Amino acid sequence: MNVHLTSEFRYGLEQLDMLDQESPDSSGLVLKNEYPENFHQRLFLEKTRKYKVDAVYFRRFENGRVPIPQIYI
Repeated sequence: MNVHLTSEFRYGLEQLDMLDQESPDSSGLVLKNEYPENFHQRLFLEKTRKYKVDAVYFRRFENGRVPIPQIYI
């Protein structure tokens, strides 16, 4: 992640299994100012800009399926 998260926010994300402290890139949480490599995640992030979300949590699949947005923060 490119943004510094407060320890409280990081702790909350870890408790919800939305952020892995050892490997944050695999968490599925994408902040609004990030530019993910995955085209589908970029597309969903672009669509959410009008709703002024801070982040989107994507459910990711191991079999190559498209990530699905689950939570808008």
